Amino acid sequence: MKEKFSTEKTGSLVVVNMAASWLPDVMINKKLKIKQEEYKTTVYVKDLKKTLVEKWGLSDDSSNIMLFGKDGKVLYSIDWEFTEAQVQELINVIKVFCSEFANSKMVIELVI
Repeated sequence: MKEKFSTEKTGSLVVVNMAASWLPDVMINKKLKIKQEEYKTTVYVKDLKKTLVEKWGLSDDSSNIMLFGKDGKVLYSIDWEFTEAQVQELINVIKVFCSEFANSKMVIELVI
């Protein structure tokens, strides 16, 4: 399921755990370039030393999705493999936030 959210109300940040992949950095960079062209408003950050995984106690070599409010508090978090029901729940949280806090901005962060 693909949802479109206003870039005026939401932002997207992807932190890529470069040290978790067996792929050479040049291949990951190539894939990131393609993704950046597809998702122009997403900010991609390369974590070369697993800093985020270690500092935040996240699962390594996995997908971690964190939804932050304007104040920086985590509103929703999914770690490791997630179900379609969890994805739908996350989408619903974003929809509620966008409708209730029309003048605020939230950041949608996917950490892989």
